[in-house]
Amino acid sequence: MTRRRRRSWMGLVGIVLLGAAVQGVTALPGTGTTESAAFIAAVAVSALALFAQIAVTSAATTAIVGLPVAWRSVLAWTGVILVAGILVGILVPLALPLVAVAAACVLPAAARGRRGALRGVDVFRRAPVAATLAAVVTVLASVLTWVFAVASGLFLAGAAGGVASWLWAGAVGALLLLWWTKLQDRPEPPSGRETRAQDRGEVRR
Repeated sequence: MTRRRRRSWMGLVGIVLLGAAVQGVTALPGTGTTESAAFIAAVAVSALALFAQIAVTSAATTAIVGLPVAWRSVLAWTGVILVAGILVGILVPLALPLVAVAAACVLPAAARGRRGALRGVDVFRRAPVAATLAAVVTVLASVLTWVFAVASGLFLAGAAGGVASWLWAGAVGALLLLWWTKLQDRPEPPSGRETRAQDRGEVRR
């Protein structure tokens, strides 16, 4: 393992731990009953921590696979994904797993500086079976993360419940994003014309 990849792994683990600690503190019981200024501050810190965690995780997984990171693109698309997630969570909460799948397609493409990060969804064309499997696993992991968050809130008191649920969410999210990042490296499938040309070349030989 190269030094750069080792640092990337350390950064990935570090941001998961730090994110869980921050989210656990901002989710302490009674935070919602404090005066408005303190409550707004806690929400802002939580949102900024989540933004930073998503961006750094995207960058770290891209660096782990040996690619340079386009930070401007990462930060911009992280903001878009976060806003979209908040809106969907308010309007159609059951659709949040689909937002997770969309983010898993877009963020790796954005992190490598690909023009038109939305084209990250063409991973389903390049590797249809692997991408479909990854999408199903991502949806199931999103549901399990919600179940784990509810269970940890019920059985773990205070900040421990928040830390545990965010540790789970951060670790699972990082592993899934690394999987999707590797999927983005799948080569383009040969077109029908290229395949026929190759077949004719083999016949001539």
